[in-house]
Amino acid sequence: MKLGWRPLSAGLGKPAALLTAVLSSVLISNGASAACEYSIDNSWGSGFVANITVTNDSGSAINDWNVSWQYNGDNRVSNAWNAQLSGSNPYAASDIGWNGNLQPGQSATFGFQGTNGGTIEIPPLTGAICEGGTSSSSSSSSSSSSSSSSSSSSSSSSSSSSSSGSLLPPFGTTAQFCPAVSDGASVNDAFDPANFEGSTVVYQEYTISNMSVSPLHSEYTTIEYANGSSFNRPMSLVQRQSGNTIIERIEFPPTGGWDQWQSLQIDNTAHHGQLNLVSLTAEGGPNLKGLGGWYIHECNDQACGAGGEALTWPCPSSSSSSSSSSSSSSSSSSGSTVQIQESSAGYCGVDGAIDSNNSGYTGSGFANTDNASGNGVDWAINGDAGTYELRWRFANGSSTNRSGVLSVNGSAVGTADFGGTGSWTSWDQQSISVNLGGGHKKLRLEANQGSGLGNIDYLEVSGPNVGSAECNGPSSSSSSSSSSSSSSSSSSSSNSSSSSSSSSSSSSSSSSSSSSSSSSSSSGSAVSLTIDERETGYCENNTAAIENENGGYQGAGYANTPNQSGANIRWKVSTNQAGSARFTVRYANGGSAARPGTLSINSGADGSHSFELAATGGWSSWQTASVDIFLQQGDNDIKLTADASGGLPNIDNITLNGAGLRPVACGQSNPDGTLAFPGAQGFGRFATGGRGGEVVHVTNLNDSGAGSLRDAISQPNRIVVFDVGGVIRLNSRLVFKSNQTIAGQTAPGDGITLYGDGTSFSGANNTIVRYVRFRMGRIGTSEKDTVTMANGHDVIFDNCSLSWGRDGNFDLNVSSGASLYNITLQDSIVAQGLQTHSTGGLIQTSGTSILRSLYIDNNSRNPKARGTLQFVNNVVYNWVVSAYILGDTSGRSDGAMLGNYLIAGPESRGGTLDKPSSAYHMYALDNWYDSNTNGSLDGRLLSRGDFGSVTWHTSPSANFPPVPVMSAQDALTYVINNAGTSHHRDEVDDYLMDELQSWGRRGATISNETSLGLPNVVGNISGGSAPQDSDRDGMPDSWESQRGLNPNNAGDAMQDANGNGWVNVEEYINSLVP
Repeated sequence: MKLGWRPLSAGLGKPAALLTAVLSSVLISNGASAACEYSIDNSWGSGFVANITVTNDSGSAINDWNVSWQYNGDNRVSNAWNAQLSGSNPYAASDIGWNGNLQPGQSATFGFQGTNGGTIEIPPLTGAICEGGTSSSSSSSSSSSSSSSSSSSSSSSSSSSSSSGSLLPPFGTTAQFCPAVSDGASVNDAFDPANFEGSTVVYQEYTISNMSVSPLHSEYTTIEYANGSSFNRPMSLVQRQSGNTIIERIEFPPTGGWDQWQSLQIDNTAHHGQLNLVSLTAEGGPNLKGLGGWYIHECNDQACGAGGEALTWPCPSSSSSSSSSSSSSSSSSSGSTVQIQESSAGYCGVDGAIDSNNSGYTGSGFANTDNASGNGVDWAINGDAGTYELRWRFANGSSTNRSGVLSVNGSAVGTADFGGTGSWTSWDQQSISVNLGGGHKKLRLEANQGSGLGNIDYLEVSGPNVGSAECNGPSSSSSSSSSSSSSSSSSSSSNSSSSSSSSSSSSSSSSSSSSSSSSSSSSGSAVSLTIDERETGYCENNTAAIENENGGYQGAGYANTPNQSGANIRWKVSTNQAGSARFTVRYANGGSAARPGTLSINSGADGSHSFELAATGGWSSWQTASVDIFLQQGDNDIKLTADASGGLPNIDNITLNGAGLRPVACGQSNPDGTLAFPGAQGFGRFATGGRGGEVVHVTNLNDSGAGSLRDAISQPNRIVVFDVGGVIRLNSRLVFKSNQTIAGQTAPGDGITLYGDGTSFSGANNTIVRYVRFRMGRIGTSEKDTVTMANGHDVIFDNCSLSWGRDGNFDLNVSSGASLYNITLQDSIVAQGLQTHSTGGLIQTSGTSILRSLYIDNNSRNPKARGTLQFVNNVVYNWVVSAYILGDTSGRSDGAMLGNYLIAGPESRGGTLDKPSSAYHMYALDNWYDSNTNGSLDGRLLSRGDFGSVTWHTSPSANFPPVPVMSAQDALTYVINNAGTSHHRDEVDDYLMDELQSWGRRGATISNETSLGLPNVVGNISGGSAPQDSDRDGMPDSWESQRGLNPNNAGDAMQDANGNGWVNVEEYINSLVP
């Protein structure tokens, strides 16, 4: 599952923040075949995640379903999971084999990530099984449906109450718990929840039948409880009338004994109707009494019964509970599905090896048994009693059947045949159905013949509430649950007997509880989620590089942190219900000592856990470590931080096993901090620059000395502003430091140009460069680049012009053993690399975005793309040998090309998309090529075939950040109007734009910049006067006065007056340009 894209409606200004749309869903049904439901799962700015659920509501099985839809506006789908997606508005989605067969009552859900221009659409769903459907709008509609059934239930309850003639209890009466629907048993005047995670205690509020307004309540609800164990027994507070909304997590600390009662209070603002307390641990909750203060205030004429009497709403009756139970059971019969790869939880081993020498497998490899009868593969699952379907994906390159006997907990239950598939790289599926009991199940597939089994890619299991499980049996919490239960029963003899009745009651109500949880959401079933470092959910950060030098890793590489305490790696996941999950990290530690770390959940608010992470015997030897964690409903931030100076070991991936899990794109809620500036995008968007440091003024155009730019950048942690405009003639290369903001937009007159030699940003972490012209020239150092970077992270270049390099113009080439990532070049020009090499540049990093920029008059490398490159809405003009080079290396590269325009010039003769290979993983859409140099813009859409032998992806192959995407035609217009130092475009850039708009008639690579014939070589760059700045804090006196700042206090420059993350001096420099 990968992060998608945020398309931008056509327009030429800088992309602006877009409004968040209201979540909604639509229900389209066809009684003859299936109900198809489109729902919004999450939304942010101009992006969203949606689900489509296909439910077989007919009387016969559905095979091979498909669904179609089309958006009327600018909503677009970026990528999808659990379905095969095709088309580009309209879209079509079909099953992927394992989820294609739907028995009556069963459902299949697939999800996708999309983009919008500010408004989320709810399209009608069509297709063979959804035809003829009608739509109803919004999520309130679906909740209203649920509320309606709830209302119907309450109405029948009221009626029953009315016949009894019972009156509303007086003000102050405590709400009652409801043994008929709770998991547990009555204990005198209290309730003892059953000892399992998810056990539920139901309380029913006293209310009035046919009441048209919400009842009034006291300010707080008081909960009385006893906890005789030595640990907290947390429970979730769930509001039934709001669609089972989890209101909060409540901790119940030990009270000193099961007969020692304490109370705690919760805010009572919005609680009414039926309230559930759901245990979050295997030991169950504490013993509970009623909820004091939770009742109705009074009865009035509108709320009373026909005879004026006040009516109670007692607990649901046991008959309604039983009907609910049968409904739940039917719902749960649709089951859930878990896929177990050899790297996932639930995979327990193979009598052989995990290999990857035959292509076509999914995940990180396949299980290959040794060639002997009796060898096999082992897995472990949990689930309720019922029918299970087991599906193996396998390859058998031999000509004979390689069958296997399936055993469950040591008993043979069936045989699966694995016939020849034609070759060891051709894969097929085999499945069998078996009836299994509930609980933990150890599965083994064992070879029947001396040649062993076929190669097994994965096992997929569908069944009631199925999930992957611990290989060594049920977790130890079961035994602690048992001892905890006995401790509860020993507290008193009366408790003892009721405790045993609790056990039996618990077992009878347990299925009701689980099925209820399953029915609440299809995504609430058990999920095994693995996140690699290039996938959605892995958060790119400043302290971990993605590498692949050491073998044995899974996926595309592993994360390597610096050797320092505090280095960390972050992940982000979401779950639809609060609860525990199993966290497993796969790591390699080739050192001689452990590399301890602390795992924190939501910055420690939901727990911190210590990891020893012992030595594994080599950097290519991998092990796992696991711990149980608690996740809140919604998004959760998970961070592993090094506790010692050695940093963390190399981290390959994490696996989470829990309910309703899915990965979340880290950039959705801007978790890494404030943007570099408004409109900053791509991998480098979170660069901090000199924020929090000092302001330094450039007061002259000298190459060096006091007041020069070279002097201003000699120290890190600076925001550099210009009191002068013009040309700085460089006698040697400029070397920038970390945490600097170079605010070229502050230069008066026509801005600032650097001419004469190149610049290095190696190691200049967290640097922001805006509105600067970098023009190296023939007089610069031979075989050097205009702008180069060999290591570092989080650097953004915005509205810059880079030209006349003696090797490359913009060259990001990571040094051996170093890391280079999170770089953005946006709204810029890369031009006229000097012959004989004359290149735009090599981009070889773990994450670079090049956005809305122009590559022009470069012999080749426009750019040469290696590593991870996001190339969106750019224009490439008049290359000679090659335009975009697709890696040209055997190592893996990941590219995303969207909405670019490649236009041949008079010198263009080489490859448009050059040197492709299968090592280059490409996701591309809406790229255009005009090849005829006829003076008219009349290009064609590049097809998949134009990309040659790349490995093609229909969704992004790496964790690219979200960026707006224009059409290629709109991008061309945008680049013409905005690329380069466009607030004061100089004669060089005007010259280049005139060439571009000749549409192939004009353009030339050059060997000497003087050939342009411009005055002063770089054209005329006028100076100008800087505004008065008395305190030298980078903000003019007049600007400070208008905003209530002190023109004589330099200390206010680094203050954040409006709390938006940008300090005051940044607010000023950001205000100077669009």
